[in-house]
Amino acid sequence: MTFSKEDLDHLLTLSRLSIPDAEKDTYHNQIQSILNFMTELDQLPLDNVEPSAYAHQTEHPLRDDDVNQGQNLLLETNAPIWEDGCFSVPKMS
Repeated sequence: MTFSKEDLDHLLTLSRLSIPDAEKDTYHNQIQSILNFMTELDQLPLDNVEPSAYAHQTEHPLRDDDVNQGQNLLLETNAPIWEDGCFSVPKMS
């Protein structure tokens, strides 16, 4: 795929970006290089490759989802005012 300088100007207009004219050649070359690489990737034989959500398969160890009642987090030690097991805050009006 070829990416012309007019395409770059159109892309800059659509994205509402501006770059100095002196840097347009650099950006044009970089985008063209990326598109050339994507064309190379399109030519790879991937017919027998299974689709995957991740680059590598890993097993994630999961813990048991047990509910621990009565876990004491000592929240009352950090509360300026603690009433009936809850933080007490000033009323907002």
